[in-house]
Formats: sequence, structure tokens, C-alpha cells
Amino acid sequence: MTHHVVELRDGRQVGVTGLGDPKADRLVLFCHPSPGAGGFDPDPPATSTSGVRIITLDRPGYGSSDLGADEVSPVDAWLDDVDEYLESIERTARTIADTDFGPIGVVGWGVGAVYAVGLAARHPELVDRVALVEPTGASRARRDAAASGDAVDARLDDAPALNRFAGASDRLELMLESARRGDGGEALDRRALNEKSWAGSLTNVSSRTVTISSDDSDPEWYLRRVSTARGFGTWSNAATTIVEAWPVVLRFLTAKR
Repeated sequence: MTHHVVELRDGRQVGVTGLGDPKADRLVLFCHPSPGAGGFDPDPPATSTSGVRIITLDRPGYGSSDLGADEVSPVDAWLDDVDEYLESIERTARTIADTDFGPIGVVGWGVGAVYAVGLAARHPELVDRVALVEPTGASRARRDAAASGDAVDARLDDAPALNRFAGASDRLELMLESARRGDGGEALDRRALNEKSWAGSLTNVSSRTVTISSDDSDPEWYLRRVSTARGFGTWSNAATTIVEAWPVVLRFLTAKR
């Protein structure tokens, strides 16, 4: 499902996927779940008319992205990749179209929330809005479950629940199929949940942040640590929130900043 592959300075390849309006000057980074990759559009009609350009970078070990060095922090390594990619497209946009993206929005779905808030903490001047959809937190229970081999984002196992949304189940299955490249990506996500560096940096997050979830356990982990975070709505099923709430997510990300 990856739209194209870019080569980083160290020679690794990263899969990049774009959704929405490629000419929009509002940029949103979509951090996928575990397992996951770019290309899953929760609600194509809503996305196509939202006035945003959405970009997903496959994390190392998923989709079209190569694994990096074992000893590197998974969160820091991904943030470095994002920094390099954003620097590249910002430079290109200014040169070719005289466009300045300005502040960006970020969506973190499942364990993608770890990486979303990590980016907001590293770059409070860059990220102005963060939406955490069914976020996977780094609670002791989550870390213990991940260490024992349980799925990091178990809600993805219930793809049939999406059947009431036209094509959504098929789109999810296609994303999961394209994400599989062994277990390297999932192993990195398990490590990320146990890292202390990104969790300790959450006091740096100054962006408007919302948690959108069907239960309180994982969102509460973020709400206690991100002073700007607020819960947003109640949703019926963890497996369907990403689709059911997507129009709400887009409105939040495109509200006047």
C-alpha cells in the first residue's frame, strides 16, 4: 500500500504514503498502529474533502521501511527519520511551490500514540494538534502484556467489526497484509512501550491534544501525563473508533489554530 519509497542519508529505505489533498498546506502526520503501515484511510470521502495532506511513514520493520541498528531507541530512531523527511519535503515545497506548511497536526492510532506524543514533545514549536485514537499507553499492564507476547494493539484482531462501514474491513486487512515483514516492527513497538525517555518528555507537549477512545484505561495514562490533553467523546467499539470518529478527528485537526 506504500505509495513511494525514500532513501535516507544512512541508506535505509522508508515507505511513505499520502492521503487527502496533495496540494493542501495543512500537513498531518498519521502514526499507524502495531502492526501497521501507511495507506489505511479510515473514511476516504471525509479525507478527500478535509483540506489536509496526510502522510504516513512506515516505521522500521513494517511495510516498505528497513530496520535500523538494534541498539538505537525505537522512538528516537523514528523521530530522527521523521525529522529528515519533513526537512526534505519542506525544502522542496518552498523551492517548487513557495509553500510553507507551518505547524502540523499528528494522529496516533493504537501504539502510534507513543510516536505521536514523542514528536509533539520533541517539537512543541512544530506540532499544534494531536489526536490519539484508541491510544496504547505504557502502563505496567500494557508493558507486561506486550512482554508476554500478547498483541500490542489487540483491537486490530476484530476487523469484522468494521463491516458496517463500507470497505473499511477490506482496507484494514490490506494494511495488515502490507505491514507484515516478519516480527521486527512489532518487536520495536514492544521495546518502545518500555522506554523511559519518551514517557519522561511528555511534560514538553504543549499542543492541543485529545484522546478518542471507547474506554478509559489507556487514554487515562496519557491524560495524566500530558497537561493539554482532554478526553473527547465516547465511542462504541475499540475496533471501529478509527473509522467512526474519523470525521471528528479531521475537524479537530483542521480547526482554526
